[in-house]
Amino acid sequence: MALFRAVDSALNAELRLSNDDYGVFSQTAQIEWRQSIGKHFTAVPFFRYYHQSAADFFYNNLNNRPNEKLSNEPDGSGFNYSSDYRLSSFNAVSGGIRLRYQFNEYLSANAAYERYVMSGTGDIEDHAPDDAYISADIWTFGFNAAF
Repeated sequence: MALFRAVDSALNAELRLSNDDYGVFSQTAQIEWRQSIGKHFTAVPFFRYYHQSAADFFYNNLNNRPNEKLSNEPDGSGFNYSSDYRLSSFNAVSGGIRLRYQFNEYLSANAAYERYVMSGTGDIEDHAPDDAYISADIWTFGFNAAF
C-alpha cells in the first residue's frame, strides 16, 4: 500500500496466484484508491481482474464420455467429469466504488456499487456455453455499529 499524505489517500494493489489439485491455475489482480474526503467520508474506486484455467475434469459437454456401471458401494475410483461453469476456463472483471461515512467513533454507514462480468476463455472444450456466464450490477448498503 502506498500512502499519499498530500491528498490524504492511499493506493492498494494486489496480485494473487493460486494452483490447486484440480488443475486450476488462477490469477487475480486488483487495484483500489482510498480517498478521504473531509473528516468523515471515504470513497474507494476499485478494479479487479480474475482468470482461471479449466479443471482437469471439466468438459463443456458430457455426451459420449466414458462411464462405468454404478455401484451400490462406490469407492471413488470411477471417472470424474463436470460441466459446471465454475470449473471452466474464464475471466471475470469487476469495477465499482465503495463509499463510507463515519458518523462518530461507533457508527458508520456504507454503500457500494460493483459491475461484475464473466466470460469463457480458451479452447471450446475449456469453457462452458456463453449463456452460463453471469454479469451483474451489485448494490450494497449497510450500517456498522461498535459496542
